[in-house]
Amino acid sequence: MNCFSMVGRLGADAELKYTPAGNAMMTFRCAFEVGWGETKRTTWITWSLVGKRAEKLTEYLRKGDQVGVVGKIYMHEYTTGEGVKRSVLQGYVDNVTLIKNSGASEPTAAARSAADDDDGIPF
Repeated sequence: MNCFSMVGRLGADAELKYTPAGNAMMTFRCAFEVGWGETKRTTWITWSLVGKRAEKLTEYLRKGDQVGVVGKIYMHEYTTGEGVKRSVLQGYVDNVTLIKNSGASEPTAAARSAADDDDGIPF
């Protein structure tokens, strides 16, 4: 089973793009900290969400927001143009909870009901 949950902060505003097939795809980078004192480390995960929820949530996820995320993670490995091997954590979102908004307006009831295909809750 691959289920990962975290609370962290967004490093930038969420980005919305569309696939060649016309499907909405939102991505956002989120950091969380592990350890304390001199051993504290920050880890970044790039999360992806596809569909109508992605379109609605993009406008509410802003740099600095604190969010809870549940999803599936994996290690993406690639080689740069200079031949350097790199690895990054990436994940597919199952659920996002906005914990603390850094200044953007909170979602309205209408936005919440329009954002999710299944139960009317975008987060």
